[in-house]
Amino acid sequence: MGDKPGTVKTLSSTINSLFQKTLSEDEVEMVVKDLCGKGVIAIINKTKVTYLQK
Repeated sequence: MGDKPGTVKTLSSTINSLFQKTLSEDEVEMVVKDLCGKGVIAIINKTKVTYLQK
C-alpha cells in the first residue's frame, strides 16, 4: 500500500475503501480503535495517526 494515512479521517476513508464501503461509520471507528488497542497505531491530538513499531 504506498504511504500510510497520516490523519484519522484519511485512515478511516482508507479502511472504508478496503472494505468496499460496506462498513458503517461505527464499524470503521471500531476498526481504528482496535488498531489503537493492539498497539499498531496511536492517535495524537484526536486527529493525527502515528504508526508504532513492535
